[in-house]
Amino acid sequence: MHTKSMLFSLAVLALPLLSVAQAPKSATTPIVAGKDIAVVSTESGKVRGYIHNGTYTFKGIPYAKAERFLAPTKPDSWTGVRSSMTYGPVCPTDPTTTVNDVIEFSFQLSKP
Repeated sequence: MHTKSMLFSLAVLALPLLSVAQAPKSATTPIVAGKDIAVVSTESGKVRGYIHNGTYTFKGIPYAKAERFLAPTKPDSWTGVRSSMTYGPVCPTDPTTTVNDVIEFSFQLSKP
């Protein structure tokens, strides 16, 4: 019985090593992008992305438009082909308002 459990333990430990031994496919497959590559139509207009490892990727596509404190509406339409190869703008954050609760916990208690 002890031998079976030892063999099982060795097999479990060796399994990750077997998966690491294989070279990742993404290391050898280039990203494919171009004027007429990965272009699709949306309700608002056409977008262009890229292909990596057979996966079509589109980033930063606007899905809504919103005014402050109002419900979102459909985004504005565009003509031509909009690039969707990177993420769009993000909301700026003020570094003085971010909180690291583990480090700052004791300081929060000492405030008057």
